[in-house]
Amino acid sequence: MAAKYWRYSDIAQGTWTLAAGSANSVYPVTDLGLLLPFSPKPFKATSGTCTPRLTTGSAVTGVGVAIAGHNLAGVTVTITNGAGLSTTLTLPANTLDGLWTNGFKSLAGLSNPSSTQWNFAISGASANVAINKILLLTNLRTWNVRWGVKAGLHYPSDVVMTELGAKHVYEQGVRSRPVIGTMNQEADREAMEQLFADARGESRVWGAVLDDSVNDCHILRFTKDTFIPERRTPGTVTMTIEAEELGLGQAL
Repeated sequence: MAAKYWRYSDIAQGTWTLAAGSANSVYPVTDLGLLLPFSPKPFKATSGTCTPRLTTGSAVTGVGVAIAGHNLAGVTVTITNGAGLSTTLTLPANTLDGLWTNGFKSLAGLSNPSSTQWNFAISGASANVAINKILLLTNLRTWNVRWGVKAGLHYPSDVVMTELGAKHVYEQGVRSRPVIGTMNQEADREAMEQLFADARGESRVWGAVLDDSVNDCHILRFTKDTFIPERRTPGTVTMTIEAEELGLGQAL
């Protein structure tokens, strides 16, 4: 296992269009690029086949692709660029709560990873394609969490107690995934301080691949707007990073 993370500034920015297929007019393909502020509004196609395309102003060297929030469990996405790179990402099955698992594909070691045009071809979906975000990443950084990463599940609910003592629990139908990591080296403090500054605290999204052998990733926000590591001895600090995967807001 090797935990990696990316900063907000490591997400390639550009213009989203459709190279094939058509979009629902209420959920255009430009929704894929709504990152600042982050919007939970998804892109929706009018069929199970489409090709979103990201065009950047200058050539981008991609090191990974994250697809977050989708209705494409088991569907294979073909990733190509204008320089000749070609690979595939098969999106994971839904979890037992019926919600999606984000997909992640490393582009490390592939030929021709630098281009101004990136295509994500989707076909064979059983319903009209819906995707919240496709992130083309330009850097993946080692997350030196000393005692492992704590990653869990949170299912918000509304609990109502009746006058007779019966407890009614109403599901909200959403899930979040908290992530906590502890580090103790000065070099890690510098890296996390830069990550926090790049994210402007809670304002901007970042992400992590907690295990590079698993097809999954977390799209994260810090849960606090203050970062205060504790310096103990020269070269040693104590700090805990607390973040939570974004609720993507809208059923796909």
